[in-house]
Amino acid sequence: MLLGSVCILLLSGLAALAYGKSFSRSTALGAGGTVLACAASIYPATYTLLTGTTVALNIPWNMPFGSFNVALDSLSALFLLPLLLLSAMAAIYGAQYLKSDDGGAIGVHWFFFNLCYRRIFIFIASHNS
Repeated sequence: MLLGSVCILLLSGLAALAYGKSFSRSTALGAGGTVLACAASIYPATYTLLTGTTVALNIPWNMPFGSFNVALDSLSALFLLPLLLLSAMAAIYGAQYLKSDDGGAIGVHWFFFNLCYRRIFIFIASHNS
């Protein structure tokens, strides 16, 4: 589910970038995608934290040092839950704050906002970084 949230962040960021100068569409896609991704990740993170289970994904490839290895364990979930709440609140605040932007390419802001949180989510869940 966490990787699904990462995909939501990537796709909503790309969609916001595609709508570029349209404030309402870019903001709906960028901020809405962030809030949706965070909402989708709260249940798995809470479940993992409360039960102590570990959910892992390991995809081997022919690259030095191994494989794509992500896992959500109790410690990762402990760090992920506040980040999910913070990123959703930052997206909501950013939507209001960026209203004062003077007609720039607002989609670029949302693309990089979502890219930043996507990378942080992956970093928290990575087990071979």
